Amino acid sequence: LAQKRGDQYIASELFVLAVLEDKGEEGKLLRAAGVDKPTFERAIDAVRDDEGAAEAIGKDIARLRFEVFVISAVPIGFAGALYAMITTLVSPDLFTAEVTFFVWIALVLGGERTILGAVLGTMALVGFQELVRAIPFESVRAAEIAAAGEDIVTGVLFILILRWQPFEAMMKRRRAA
Repeated sequence: LAQKRGDQYIASELFVLAVLEDKGEEGKLLRAAGVDKPTFERAIDAVRDDEGAAEAIGKDIARLRFEVFVISAVPIGFAGALYAMITTLVSPDLFTAEVTFFVWIALVLGGERTILGAVLGTMALVGFQELVRAIPFESVRAAEIAAAGEDIVTGVLFILILRWQPFEAMMKRRRAA
């Protein structure tokens, strides 16, 4: 669907648009509720491109964001259920801030708007962490220092990418060409 629309955005609104295009029960349910795919697609594009302009022409941004959030929460719920089935244990202790930041940094590292970027960013971050773990250390203290250094390097890289956003600039240059 993303390629058909001419972009590679990873976003929850694509899930909603895919469901609206679907001939199954979910698509019928949304269409019966009065959700029209072309209108919804234009509203999403307007909010994504320029929120101020979308609000100026009468789009309810808060409601649209809420609708997309609620509808796209369905596959996330299924993913959580599958995760619980695979691991056979779900505990709040498993989902630390470190896990959250790891996922966020991996997405931002590769450019959070493309599928390829998300995959490459994750591979780069995991590869870097595994490279540091593969180094043989003489003592536990040396391993602790290396782990702290890994976190510092990852954090600095994250700050640099957020500050200068090189992937956004690259995408703008590609669109202009």
